[in-house]
Amino acid sequence: MKIERLEWLCYGRVPFGHMTLFEGDGGRGKMTFLTGIIALASVGIDFFTGLSLERGPQNILIVGIEDATAVFAQRLKLYKADMARIHFVDATCIGGQNGVLMLPDHVEPLEQAIIQESIGVVYITPCIHISRAASSRPLFGRLGLPPMMFDPQLGEPIELV
Repeated sequence: MKIERLEWLCYGRVPFGHMTLFEGDGGRGKMTFLTGIIALASVGIDFFTGLSLERGPQNILIVGIEDATAVFAQRLKLYKADMARIHFVDATCIGGQNGVLMLPDHVEPLEQAIIQESIGVVYITPCIHISRAASSRPLFGRLGLPPMMFDPQLGEPIELV
């Protein structure tokens, strides 16, 4: 097995180039936590260490529905994010006939946004449907991202099988 050196968005918890899933009951602070991570990444700071990111400030793509992204934008401003690096995509505009973005079905618009804006971090809001981890592999493969998730008990990312 070849072990590759990981670069970290958040040292020891959120690697660059891998999918990380944050899940839990409502009201536990997931959105607050993610807002902090994204705001600091936009100015090139690691949320956990407070040190500069090796890759520097990141362009961020946030995919969600309009109302949710408007609230998210306000929170990011409060956290002093570099809003010039934050890019929003309204999922209902690219979600096809039913207005819902489905992965891996709607990969093309995401790829275009990622390439056009030189995106380093993609955040997909919980309102987006990712139809089973296995069926998401084509999306992550096309973007060069192995499907990964963070296991909080192990304290490290694990590959989705």
